[in-house]
Amino acid sequence: MELQLLKGPLDDARLAAIADLYGAYNRKYRDVAFCRRLFNENPHGYSLHALLVHESGRTVGHYGAIPIDILVDGERRLSGKGEAFVVHEGHRGATLSLPGEEPMACGLAMPLHLYRFARNQGMELVHMIADPAVGLIHRMTGCRALPIRHVKARLAVRPLPAPSPDRAAWRTVARTALAAGQSLLSGIAAGALAGGPAARVWRGADLTPAALARIAADACPGAGWTVAVDAPLLAWLGSTGDLDVIALDEAMDDYAVVCGRVGDAPAREIVLWRQRSGGIPAAVRLLAAVVRHARHLGDATVACSHGAAWDAAELARLRAAGRHLFFHESERSANLYVHTADRYYLDAQNLRFTPIFYSVF
Repeated sequence: MELQLLKGPLDDARLAAIADLYGAYNRKYRDVAFCRRLFNENPHGYSLHALLVHESGRTVGHYGAIPIDILVDGERRLSGKGEAFVVHEGHRGATLSLPGEEPMACGLAMPLHLYRFARNQGMELVHMIADPAVGLIHRMTGCRALPIRHVKARLAVRPLPAPSPDRAAWRTVARTALAAGQSLLSGIAAGALAGGPAARVWRGADLTPAALARIAADACPGAGWTVAVDAPLLAWLGSTGDLDVIALDEAMDDYAVVCGRVGDAPAREIVLWRQRSGGIPAAVRLLAAVVRHARHLGDATVACSHGAAWDAAELARLRAAGRHLFFHESERSANLYVHTADRYYLDAQNLRFTPIFYSVF
């Protein structure tokens, strides 16, 4: 087994190998064009990659670090977004022997060496979001879990798909009934409260440089560290993911940036919220427009993390609009892991967590 550490952009053959490997676990990655936009066409024009190559020449493992600019108390620095970590199931028990090192499992050697490679390439940290099972591997290679909790509001806009067969029948019935009731009540409330001119919708590819610059200028992070939101990042997210902007008028005084999410059912999530005029009635109109957009696209749910709103007053209006439209709030765990030598990033109080951390990945 050979470990290859590469700085992209990657050729199509290697991108196809990643698509074949990781696409089995996340269907977006089955598309080589998506992998190309994600890894090669981000604002930095490259990503870092660790590849496991079998003696047969087949790629059986991958882990990437996409360069992402962050703001640290207003200062721009470079991070890496850990992405597409996978080892083919037929090789997960294999070990790797590298010069000067004890043999170790391939699944540990690959991230361990990618993190070192990233540090040598100028990345202050590598951050990733992973489920607890994969997170255990990250922790074994020196990552720290940040105990991030965030509140997310969620609305069912059409019947949800059937859950796994092992779920109790009464839970299935209750889940379906609650979703149907929530959708019905929200539709009635939107009809009664959210009248007025139709909202303006820009699909990701239609966003002009001026619109992107306007959104970037509104993203004011304050203290701590977070993903730096600028026009190049937004343009890349728009080309990579299902990213749209919904506004109450052409001037974009009140708007929401929304992203399609892949999961058990198609979903729409608000990743940035800016609502400056008109108070709660305008917030209700804007949120109702997001819901209508989701219904039009065939989504099952609409969600909004409180981290989507930078301003406390705007967050309060968003929450009020959510209550009017029967969104349900619940606390979630972010499952964020960080690999760094700087302890500043390991203090959860220094992190400004937003949906941009995971929006299209």
